Amino acid sequence: MSDTPLTLASLIGVDAGASSFDAGPVLGGLGHLGQAVLSGNGLADAIAKGLTQALNVDVGAVIGPAWQTVDSVRAALKATREDETATAHVPLAAHQIKSSHSPSVTLMVSGFPHVDLAFAVDFVLKVDGVELGIDKGRISHLRSGGLTAQAALKFAGKTLAEKRTPRLDLPGRLHFPAPKVDQTAEAAA
Repeated sequence: MSDTPLTLASLIGVDAGASSFDAGPVLGGLGHLGQAVLSGNGLADAIAKGLTQALNVDVGAVIGPAWQTVDSVRAALKATREDETATAHVPLAAHQIKSSHSPSVTLMVSGFPHVDLAFAVDFVLKVDGVELGIDKGRISHLRSGGLTAQAALKFAGKTLAEKRTPRLDLPGRLHFPAPKVDQTAEAAA
């Protein structure tokens, strides 16, 4: 398994570039002046690039905090933080994790902000029969069970992109890489 994190941008498909992104509904929402100024200038590329940057949110950063609200997970995190040799396995019942995000992209014309485009992203992860592996005070892996994810990107109430993953059955483990530590920040401290 790759250590490259799954992001909301890659889940929705906007990180693949403008070829997978239809800017038509966005152009339609800008009015005649916005269309005239922006339509021939690589708008889809600019929006896709801006959304990719705004949605460069690791899916693990969304689901990890949600799981940390579960009492049994919090207890295991505390226990393994206090005893670094301890490992805990916490079974979780079937559940959903939902999150909403509101990225925006500012389009510049001749170096000046022309218009702010406000988007909405809804993310849902459905999980069943998983067991969290916890060590050294962090969730390190999932074991067994299965999961599906879906995300929708909306602009002005219209769905621009929607993606659902097929069910991923976890016969083994799905590892979460340890957070990378910024060495320069540590050296400065």
